[in-house]
Amino acid sequence: MTGRFAFFLVALRFIATLSGKAAGLLARFAGRFVRESLQALTGFARERPRMAFLGAVLLAVFFAFLVPSLYLHSPPAPPPQQQQEVGQQHEAAPPLLGVRPVVSGPLRVGERENVTGVTLGGVLPPGRVLVVEPSPAEPSAWGNIWATRQEEVRPVAATVTWPLGGKYTHLAAQVGFLPPKGSGKPGGKYELFLDGRKVWETVVTADDAAMGRAADRPLELDLSGARVLTLRVQALSAAEGKYSFTPTVPYPLALYEIALTPAQQEGGAGNGATQG
Repeated sequence: MTGRFAFFLVALRFIATLSGKAAGLLARFAGRFVRESLQALTGFARERPRMAFLGAVLLAVFFAFLVPSLYLHSPPAPPPQQQQEVGQQHEAAPPLLGVRPVVSGPLRVGERENVTGVTLGGVLPPGRVLVVEPSPAEPSAWGNIWATRQEEVRPVAATVTWPLGGKYTHLAAQVGFLPPKGSGKPGGKYELFLDGRKVWETVVTADDAAMGRAADRPLELDLSGARVLTLRVQALSAAEGKYSFTPTVPYPLALYEIALTPAQQEGGAGNGATQG
């Protein structure tokens, strides 16, 4: 009987390398083998107790090899078809602001669909959201963290630029600020420029968030003839002690319910399309 167990242990090493179908055949064969082995062990234990104990140990080792092999060779479940279609549609969707942006500094820009979450002053509705967030969200990326005097702090400013090329006439959106990520005291200054001319500005500090003064706000811009739209994000100087001054880390900014109006085509009416 001991030789019988040894044979199946050696054969198991080879079968474990086969496909999932072979593993299924192994499972059916193993059931029959185990039933016969248990019957043989019952009679064998009365005649030779020590050999029966050795056979039981080998059977346990057999199962230790069998279960992982069946698990490893099980084919992975395919992703739901609906999720694949949503992902493809999202990839094919045009950028929310018409063109891909150019980023300078420790910022990351991404477009998300059906984001569930809250802003500092509201709730994000279903739909696509444009998020501009610090990356990395650490004080060391946003200024001098070793300053010993307030005047030594030089907060970093980063920009996101959309080359509109005069193709749009109007932008409407809602602006919200998301809960901070990373370490450091949150807070930032946010400015929008059209061809270098400042057209919008806001400052959000940790005190604003704590006192309920960071509500979502509407944004309306006349883009007629504008070639470039630039968002400038800057950290603030935050005093954290008598001899310790560090820059803040800006809150992530979210643009949602975006409506972008194209300019009229040359010699005719515009296409009247909006994005959002």
